[in-house]
Amino acid sequence: MVMQKIKDRITLGIISGILGNAAKELTAAFLIRAMKLGTSNGPTYAAGIFLPKRTMMFSKKSPEVKAIGFATDHIIGAALGIFAVYILSFTGKDNYVLKGLGLGHVSWTCMYGFLAKMGATSVYPAGAKNTINNLLNHSVYGIATKYAAIKLGDEELFHPNITALGKPTEE
Repeated sequence: MVMQKIKDRITLGIISGILGNAAKELTAAFLIRAMKLGTSNGPTYAAGIFLPKRTMMFSKKSPEVKAIGFATDHIIGAALGIFAVYILSFTGKDNYVLKGLGLGHVSWTCMYGFLAKMGATSVYPAGAKNTINNLLNHSVYGIATKYAAIKLGDEELFHPNITALGKPTEE
């Protein structure tokens, strides 16, 4: 039985982004538990988008806070997955590891650097170990998202001479 490839960019992006996010969270858990590199993961920072600093300080391990963080983190991951698929559509699937690292590093810089410093999350500053942990797991996110996209997506989605709207470009 041959697996049906996904032909819709939005659907592919959502699924790829969620799979990439799962890889990111597994990496974060490993780095926190086995390597003692930091104490916070993506859902913790994501929950801080909606919850005040006081709640995050005293209740960040509550089931409600964890649920908010998990949902928010996966929604962000899915949205970035859509962006990742469109980039692959415009540029092709070659060098997906490098393109994935780029996606992971840009998202890390924007979300954990610029937006966090601007007050987008109440979990800031993060500290050196958490910052390194997040850089590494965002690297994994980008690579895993791009890998999932090229493995699950229909080949026709990744030809650079076809625009993301599906129309051939003029040569």
